[in-house]
Amino acid sequence: MAKLAQLPSHDDDPYAQAREAYNDRYANLAAGKRNWQIATLGAAALCGLSLSANIIQARQVKQLPYVVLADRQGYAITVSEPLSASSTSISMDNIERYEVGAFIRTARTIDSDMAGEQALLKYVKVHARGAADHFLGEYFESHNPHVTAREHSTAVTIASLIGVGPHSWQVRWTETHFDQQGRSIQGDQPEHWIALLKTEIHPGADVLTNPAGVYVVALSWTPEDAPEVQR
Repeated sequence: MAKLAQLPSHDDDPYAQAREAYNDRYANLAAGKRNWQIATLGAAALCGLSLSANIIQARQVKQLPYVVLADRQGYAITVSEPLSASSTSISMDNIERYEVGAFIRTARTIDSDMAGEQALLKYVKVHARGAADHFLGEYFESHNPHVTAREHSTAVTIASLIGVGPHSWQVRWTETHFDQQGRSIQGDQPEHWIALLKTEIHPGADVLTNPAGVYVVALSWTPEDAPEVQR
């Protein structure tokens, strides 16, 4: 009986040795490449989902409601407070207070730009009626803001705005002058003024230029001495 041919041992098999060398050199590289491909595919899928969500969110119209109030100086402030059925509506007193402050700032501000000053005068004209309109006509006739603007501009800062009666207001403010380049005039001190106003409310009278319907019907103002600093 013929003897079976003896198979070569692993150490003597050149093909097995070549396979081991190949696996040692390239098997880990192939596995790493496959892992990075899977990771890249997963990242691309996440980016696609994120981009789709951002596009959907960007196409949605969002409304951010806010409340407009007036502080004690008459300046408008906004409060990011969503309106709901239980929220308190904006009182007409706050709107009226804001309109009074805006009226004084607009009437007393002097803009060196002619078009800007003309816009201020137009605003004042729309918001004044009766005796107040007559008072302003006489004042601007003797104190032409376009002529004054050739020398300096005037910025108004309201110090206080107090209700002294039904639709009656007392306003105090300071006026600071600037030269044609917008710089403070050396040696020029701010002027202090006080005004008394009476208003009427006619909602809907002019929805484009005066939607709140607050009109100044009586007006007087005068400079006042600055309070002395206590030592």
